Amino acid sequence: MTRPTGRCPSCGAPVEFVSAASVQTTCRYCTSVLVRTDVDLRAVGVKSTVPPSVSPIRLGTRGAHDGRRFQVVGRLVYAYERGRWNEWHLAYDDGGTGWLSDAQAEYAVTAQAPAPPVPGAHEVHPGMAVDVGGERLTVSVVTRARYAGTEGELPFEEWEAGEKVFADLMGGRGRFGTIDYSESPPLLFVGRAVTFDELGLTELREPEEVKAATQTLNCPNCAGTVIVRAADRTVNVVCAHCRSVLDARTPALQLLQTYHSRLERTPKIPLGTAGTLDGQPWEVIGFQVRSIRVEGRDYPWDEYLLFSPARGFRYLTEYQGHWSLGATLREVPQLTRHGRPVATLGGRRYRHFQRAVAETTFVLGEFPWEVRAGDRVGVSDFVAPPYMLSSEETEGETTWTLSEYLPGAAVWKAFGLQGRPPHPRGVYANQPIPGGVRAWPKWRAALVMLAALAALAIFRYAQGGATVETRRFEFDPLAPEDQQGQVIGPLVLGGRTSNVEVDVHADVQNEWAYFDFSLADSAGSATRFGREVSFYEGVDGGEHWTEGSHSGHVKVPGVPPGRYWLRVEPQGERPYSYEVSVRRDVPSGWMYVVAALLLLLPPGLASLRVGTFESARWAESDYPPSD
Repeated sequence: MTRPTGRCPSCGAPVEFVSAASVQTTCRYCTSVLVRTDVDLRAVGVKSTVPPSVSPIRLGTRGAHDGRRFQVVGRLVYAYERGRWNEWHLAYDDGGTGWLSDAQAEYAVTAQAPAPPVPGAHEVHPGMAVDVGGERLTVSVVTRARYAGTEGELPFEEWEAGEKVFADLMGGRGRFGTIDYSESPPLLFVGRAVTFDELGLTELREPEEVKAATQTLNCPNCAGTVIVRAADRTVNVVCAHCRSVLDARTPALQLLQTYHSRLERTPKIPLGTAGTLDGQPWEVIGFQVRSIRVEGRDYPWDEYLLFSPARGFRYLTEYQGHWSLGATLREVPQLTRHGRPVATLGGRRYRHFQRAVAETTFVLGEFPWEVRAGDRVGVSDFVAPPYMLSSEETEGETTWTLSEYLPGAAVWKAFGLQGRPPHPRGVYANQPIPGGVRAWPKWRAALVMLAALAALAIFRYAQGGATVETRRFEFDPLAPEDQQGQVIGPLVLGGRTSNVEVDVHADVQNEWAYFDFSLADSAGSATRFGREVSFYEGVDGGEHWTEGSHSGHVKVPGVPPGRYWLRVEPQGERPYSYEVSVRRDVPSGWMYVVAALLLLLPPGLASLRVGTFESARWAESDYPPSD
């Protein structure tokens, strides 16, 4: 395909367009802004000045989105109150064009779409729902910005520095859009949020080029050295020497706030420390202490700002030895406000934990937003351990962060810190139960084994014990002593080693009987045991009562197979008849009861541990267990 070419009318240098759809470009020799007409190039009399950037993306960077290969051919820089962002112009290999938004290293790929009726620039506001092609997106932020520079090719003419209004839209599954109010009617761009890694970018700027964007300046208050590592993405920087808050958007670092607080905190992770977390390299560039007050008591926590030129910012928080790593969301969770609020994101439900007002009490380093001691924002947390969703509400904007709990040892290892991390105290909102204890899997396994145990017990009781012998005798206490004893046998006990049960039934009435038994084997070894049987009844106060039983039994465990003789020695005060039965291998109910209790012990202990842990977790929430 033949590319449009020409010569710069200012310096005569050759100019070649990568994209046939491009209208404007910048001469790479004299930086003149050039506009392509039907027959020639026209210089508009403007020299392009592009602010420095720490973005690893540059003109010529290649990548892919939704299976379409693209090349970065242009860059448009906008400046707003919180800094600057880049709009990278993409030329797809199939001839199409699009935009890669790079705001604080949060990326979104969009393309211009037919614009349905949208709210006007003066009525649009955060939280407003906008119908885009049958899909409802929510206005996340309204930004007033101005053109701050350009390089490369653009599909339209852009060099006016007037203020423009942009409204960003968010939806589920990363849907993203922007309403551009620079024209009438407004322009609509829709697409989705993406991560740096999703784009498979190549031909990026060399790390040394990115690092060269680091600025070293002097504090206007104390003249100390101030390092700005995130360059165009930093809004505030705090002097490490005098703690003054400085405006990083101004070349001379305008003084915004001097430090008067007596609070002095030393970060556990020094500023400038580099490490690897979540598989990515990060550098600690900011530190602040924030606090909420509940029932007259302050709950402060430390928050570290991590920066990567490609992947933007992450938030590492620490409260009483509990650490979490968070990232800003590019979509809005679904909220259910009936009863206790619930947030849903990616199919996971988060239960509301706490709502409070957070105040910044100490700040150090640089930040991509305006931050000063005394700043207050409304915060609300939802938890699904080990994850936590947090919203922060400021005037005109609500941001969401998704955090994941981290062991302190992982933080120490990631940043190569000396010593040991502080031992966690108490239970934190999104802390998982140590050891990954979960009661339900244990209950499920126990119930399966209990069912098997019950089936075995039913089978054994259905079989019952085998009756070996039953004999009936008469007892007379006046008979000669050598005629009162009885011998039953030989008893042939087969099978495995098992129990022998001796059942005795005596026809006693308001009296007692006692039986001495002796079970002897063919070798003469005997096991002696006894059993009393008594039965009483009467009438007391017109009510009939009974006590005792006519029957009793004794079980002898562990009897090997063989030939045995059972000798019975009855005792009593009056004559009675009695019956003795010998049974073999009789089921023992207590054995099944003990086995069932042992099976229930692990899930019971797990439930106790989970319950205790969860009670401690929610005791610190807006929904303590006692409520």
